[in-house]
Amino acid sequence: TGNTATKSVTYDSQYGTLPTPTRNGYTFKGWNGKNLLNIDKMTNDALINNNDGTYTIWYKSTGRYGEYFDVDIPENTKLIMNYELLEYNGTYPAPLQIVGIGDGNAFYIYDKNSVKNVNINISKIRIYQEGTQPIGTYTKFKNLQLEEGATATPYEPYYVTSSTNVTQDKNHILKAKWKMNTYEITYDLQGGTLAS
Repeated sequence: TGNTATKSVTYDSQYGTLPTPTRNGYTFKGWNGKNLLNIDKMTNDALINNNDGTYTIWYKSTGRYGEYFDVDIPENTKLIMNYELLEYNGTYPAPLQIVGIGDGNAFYIYDKNSVKNVNINISKIRIYQEGTQPIGTYTKFKNLQLEEGATATPYEPYYVTSSTNVTQDKNHILKAKWKMNTYEITYDLQGGTLAS
């Protein structure tokens, strides 16, 4: 909630110039549209950014989960996941899975293009490789998108920029994403000392 502004855009054309808002105590990170996953914040030794627009989720001896990403997905939200599968050396029917955590419970999404109705308030989410598969199982993919609704729509990156193509054929919202600033203070003791 807060201040809003509008602009007209055309489906399958670039967004064009987007504003850069300011907020006291925060740094503006960018505009987020429909994709709920910022995968670049979820990478680690198991979830690898291949630096060519593709990613690989591994089942390694050291782990099979990507890092958690903070979200705010309320109960009773409909979610749908989609991605482009490039390589998979496992046999489990779901090459890539997502788990959401909230309210002390877990919510799982296994299938592409299958609508899931969330039964918890999800506060964080991560990608993982199926644990019944052998160590060394991997899935290479690109264009992973988790979005609200009952129909998968064309891929959109987490951050929408001026050169991003409009993939929603309806009125929609871009949300400003912020990082809270931290500051350093200096103690001027005015001749005093600090206890050790």
